[in-house]
Amino acid sequence: MTTFHVLNGYAANLAHSEQMAGLLTEAKFSLAETIEDADVLIFNTCTTKNPKNDFSERLLKLKIEHPYKIVIITGCMAQVDKQKLKEYLD
Repeated sequence: MTTFHVLNGYAANLAHSEQMAGLLTEAKFSLAETIEDADVLIFNTCTTKNPKNDFSERLLKLKIEHPYKIVIITGCMAQVDKQKLKEYLD
């Protein structure tokens, strides 16, 4: 299974995504170079540096363009606005 990391927010998200990528590689996942090549999209978010509307629009666009991909949302957005995220992902 392949993963692609979508960064949304600040520089620390890059470090967090690199850590996740390392753990996923150890678990026999491979990293895709594009969204189209990935089975799983990992959306690493930040509410401090990126407005919620921007994130919601990007998430909705991804859901429409890639309806069969698994989407995992990490970072502070996943903790702050769980109900809103459920609405977008249902």
